[in-house]
Amino acid sequence: MFESNNVETQPLKEMNIFNNWNSVVEAWYCVGEESALKNNILSTQVGKQKLVIFRTESGKIHCLDAFCSHMGLNLSLGTVVKEEIRCHFHHWSFKGDGTCSKQKDLNSYPVEVRYGLIWIWAGKEARYPLPLHQDLLENYTFKKGPLYTRPSHPHISLLNALDIQHVNTVHALDLNVTANHHEAPDQSYIHYDFEGKFLTKEKIFLTGGGYRFSVRYAGATVGFLKALEGIKLFGMISFPTIYATFGYRPINHDQTAIQPIFLTPKRKGLLGWLKSKLHLFMTEMIYNRLKNEDGEIYENIRFNPNFTPEDSNIVSFIAHVNRLPKSKF
Repeated sequence: MFESNNVETQPLKEMNIFNNWNSVVEAWYCVGEESALKNNILSTQVGKQKLVIFRTESGKIHCLDAFCSHMGLNLSLGTVVKEEIRCHFHHWSFKGDGTCSKQKDLNSYPVEVRYGLIWIWAGKEARYPLPLHQDLLENYTFKKGPLYTRPSHPHISLLNALDIQHVNTVHALDLNVTANHHEAPDQSYIHYDFEGKFLTKEKIFLTGGGYRFSVRYAGATVGFLKALEGIKLFGMISFPTIYATFGYRPINHDQTAIQPIFLTPKRKGLLGWLKSKLHLFMTEMIYNRLKNEDGEIYENIRFNPNFTPEDSNIVSFIAHVNRLPKSKF
């Protein structure tokens, strides 16, 4: 948002991938609602890359580069005919793998559907499946939060959960937070575990003294949160741990689309259904409060850091991102 400001007096330290709008990581991206496949076609983009998503007669969903290889009309204006998408201009047709009977093929990209959302891999072949929340796996019920945008780069939004200093300065939680992290050998994710100890008598009385939370990022595009683990209200009543996952997608050079999904463990029976509904409502309410407090920061930031020892989590995450493979997007 502010990259073009103060370029002479505060020159930006551009990185290879991190916070670089010209670099897209080869990873999974949430690109839209499955229900948005009107007439079985959806137009979307990742960074500057325009894409067309289409569902064939057999129900399979595919993703191709958006522009017809004949004269370049956007295929989102076309029509799905059986197992192909047909260009509106001259009726060139493309299969789900991008092949065209006329002449030149298009690039196709792997697609997954989860939470009623469409996810695409920004490359020819996915290096790993679309990951599940590491603490719930398939054992979850979910609620989608509304999609929203921020004017800062996705990587800057991802720093929010790793910045242990701002829990006291922005959120006024009065916590002493310690952290450790590990990275998957294949670089498919980086994982952080945190433990917070409250510093004031009032908050110790209210919470039992502290709590644990964890953050995992896959490809710097999909985030997984586990929070408020270990809180005991008034030292006696266990507060439910909250779970969420997030999809982050850069759009052009000035917007990040963020899709939150709130999760809770599967429960049986009517009472379990009611408990799950309440848990998801509480999770979204807590998230919205923190999101609003952080929004002012991430809508007014020109990231150009001078790190201190307290920023070690952020430094490790930046190093991780700069090692990730680049997409051709």
